Amino acid sequence: NPKWIIVSNDDMYKIDDISSLVEQLKNINENKIGICYAYPPARYYSATNYISKIRKIRYLINKFLPIDKKIPFEIKHKFNVNYIISGKGIINFFFYKRIFKYTDPISFMILSSNMTKEFFDHEGFVFDPVYINCHEESDLAIRIHKSEWKITWINYKIGFYIGGSIGTGLQRTIRDTIGAVYFSYKWERKLN
Repeated sequence: NPKWIIVSNDDMYKIDDISSLVEQLKNINENKIGICYAYPPARYYSATNYISKIRKIRYLINKFLPIDKKIPFEIKHKFNVNYIISGKGIINFFFYKRIFKYTDPISFMILSSNMTKEFFDHEGFVFDPVYINCHEESDLAIRIHKSEWKITWINYKIGFYIGGSIGTGLQRTIRDTIGAVYFSYKWERKLN
C-alpha cells in the first residue's frame, strides 16, 4: 500500500539523497496530486513539451534535405503521422503547430498510487501497453494533465545517461518511430 510510486528509468543515477525525496513527499496530499515532477527540469525529466501538429513544410524540407534518419521518416510518412511530441525551440515552432502543452516526465516521475489505481480501474492500464519503448510516459502525463488530478513539483536532482540501457542506434530509432505512429493515431482521435 504505497502512497507514491517512483518510476526511474534504469539509466538514471542518484545526485540528491533519497531522504530529501521522502521528506518532501510526506508533505504532499496524494489524494489530490496525480504526479510529482522533479525540479529543476532537465533534458530527460520534467521537460516542457507539446502535442503538435506537423506542418506540411516539415515533410517537404525532409524530402529534399533529410533531417531525420531515412527509415523513420519513411515510416512516419507512410502511416500519415500528423501529431508528434515537440519541444520549446524555435525550429519546433517553425515545423509544428502546438496544440497542447504539458510537462513530460520522460525518465523520472513520482505517481500517486490513488491516481494509478483510478486510471487502472477506468482504463485497464496505467501505462498504455501498446507502446514499445517510447511515448508511454508522455501519453500517461498527457492523460494526467487532461484529468482532474493535479501536478506538483519537488526539489530533487537526478542524473541521466542518454540511451544507457538500450543504446541510441537505428533499431531504437525505428522502435521509437513505431511509438510515434501509434501516439499520432491515438491522440488525433482523442483531440478531435
